[in-house]
Amino acid sequence: MASKAVHIELAENLTTRAFIDVYDRFTSRRGICAILYSDNGTQFVGANKQLQLDLAEWSNTQAKQHVAAVGTKWRFIAPAAPHHGGLWEAAVRSAKIHLYRTIGRQTLRFIELSTLLTRIEACFNSRPLVALHDDPEGGLALTPGEFLIGRPLVSRPEPAVPDVPENSLKYWQRLQRMYEHFWKRWQQNYLTSLQARGKWVRPHPNLQRGDVVLILNENLPPAHCRMARVIDVHPGDDGLVRVVTVEYNSDKRTDEGLYVKHRCQRPVQKLCRLTGPNEEILNRDGLAGQDV
Repeated sequence: MASKAVHIELAENLTTRAFIDVYDRFTSRRGICAILYSDNGTQFVGANKQLQLDLAEWSNTQAKQHVAAVGTKWRFIAPAAPHHGGLWEAAVRSAKIHLYRTIGRQTLRFIELSTLLTRIEACFNSRPLVALHDDPEGGLALTPGEFLIGRPLVSRPEPAVPDVPENSLKYWQRLQRMYEHFWKRWQQNYLTSLQARGKWVRPHPNLQRGDVVLILNENLPPAHCRMARVIDVHPGDDGLVRVVTVEYNSDKRTDEGLYVKHRCQRPVQKLCRLTGPNEEILNRDGLAGQDV
C-alpha cells in the first residue's frame, strides 16, 4: 500500500490449502503482514458455478484461522465493489492483459510459468514512482525495488533470442522471448499512459531545468528504464518548449566510482516527466498511485 511494490505468486489451484501455501511463501520472504486486504471473489466469478465454490472455499474459516494465527488481520472489501481494491486490481489487470498477449495459446509447465511471473514482477518493481532531486548517490527516481532490497532491480544481461520459429527454441529461450515481449508491451503501455496529453483542452506547463524525465523508445534490456534530468530547454518563437537537453548516467564509471554523465537532445514527445516528492504522483494505469 505504501511502496506500491508488486508480489506475484503462482498457485496450483483455488483451494484453501493452495492459498495458505502461497501466503506462507510470501511471508517467509517478505515478512508477516499486519493487515491482509482481499476481495470477495465476485469479479472472478462468471457463469462458472464451480469457480464460485472454489473461491468460497478459498476464503473459508480454515484460511482465516491460519492467517490469524500468525498475527495478521484479514479484511475483506465490500461485496460487488472491486473498485475498492483499485490499487491491486490495476496491477492485476496490467499483468493479465500483457501476459495473455505474450503467451497466447502456448502451454507452459508450472516452473516455466512461475519463472516468467517472477520476472514480470521485477518489471513492475523497477518502474519509477517519484523523482528525486537531492540524492547524494546520483539517483533520479525512487522505485519499489529500493523499498524491497535497498537498490533498483535490474535483470541479468542476456543475448537476444534468435529470430527462429518457436519450436526450434529451447525452453529457456522461449521464456526469454516471452519476457522481452512482455517488457516491450508493458513499457510502451506504461510510459505512454504517463505521457497522455489532451490536445487543445487545457495548456500544459513546459519542461523546465531540473525536471526528471523518462526517455521513451530506448533500446535497453528488460527491467531497465532510462531516466534523465533536464539541464537546458530550447523554446520556440511562440514560447513553447519542443526540444530539451537531458543528462543521464552512462554505464561507465570514473576512477572515483562516479557515473560518467552523457548529454543529448530529445524532443518532448519522447519524454515523460516524473513528479517530485511534494507533488501528486502520476497515475494513469493505476500502478503509480490509486485512490482506494
